[in-house]
Amino acid sequence: MADLLNPEHANLVATSALLECVNQHYRIGQFGGRTDKITSTTNMAKIRAFTKELASLEYEAAVHSIEKRNAMHAANGIQIGSDENAYWEIILKGVKALDPATLPKGAPKGPLDGFSAAEKVATENFMKSAGFGTSPENQRQCRGLWKTLFDIRKAGVEMITCYRTAEFNQYCKMYSRRSDISLVDTIVSWEKVYGPQIAQLEGRVLEHCKGDYSGKSRLMQKHVAERLQVAESSWNDASNVWYG
Repeated sequence: MADLLNPEHANLVATSALLECVNQHYRIGQFGGRTDKITSTTNMAKIRAFTKELASLEYEAAVHSIEKRNAMHAANGIQIGSDENAYWEIILKGVKALDPATLPKGAPKGPLDGFSAAEKVATENFMKSAGFGTSPENQRQCRGLWKTLFDIRKAGVEMITCYRTAEFNQYCKMYSRRSDISLVDTIVSWEKVYGPQIAQLEGRVLEHCKGDYSGKSRLMQKHVAERLQVAESSWNDASNVWYG
């Protein structure tokens, strides 16, 4: 833990990510870790029809259908949150597609925040297309957060940001630019400490949902397996020093 930067904040923010990981994977684990398809629509008449169809099913079939949809909904929520880490990269592609002659002239409106006129226009265009609110304040906050997530992702962080919480987002938004330690360096240090724990939780929760409490997934984690020096085939063998 010696290399953990800003540990007083890491305890709160990273713990919220760990809890988010557990909560979401317990929902996913009820259906099992798998890739599957569910019927989804934005047509309200069809949504109501699906509900009527669900109500007509026998108990076991209805429960299975609900279990499946809830699990996929949880996974979809994780996917949407993870996708947000790539938004700024997509916006930069939008910047390249802009005609410089169409950009606003003169001094930019609002407080100076380090973003170019092209980046601001591309962000607004993206938000309109993606269905986000485009008030000036929301644009400002989203620009800052998405650029931060982009920088963090470029630095190799992917576990903590996959389970971002309100606490994480707020920490990023409120981080002082005048700090001697950069936000990216701080989050990278958290990833090194908590990333392996998150990876371990992902596997353990799914195992628990299947009734497996052996803890085998912990031994299969790379940072643990490298130190065991015991073949997997001998994990439950009394001949090895770790048994019993």
